[in-house]
Amino acid sequence: MSHDAVSGRVLVLGSLNLDVVVRCARRPEPGETVLGEDVDRRAGGKGAN
Repeated sequence: MSHDAVSGRVLVLGSLNLDVVVRCARRPEPGETVLGEDVDRRAGGKGAN
């Protein structure tokens, strides 16, 4: 299988963000602090799609 080279331009309108997801055992009540168990970082924002 051969692949032809494609040239062109790409324009991205939007933002590229870093989402930080923290998992915890339960949702905290208002004003309460709950320790996180795991942290995950993922690309986000419309520019990342």
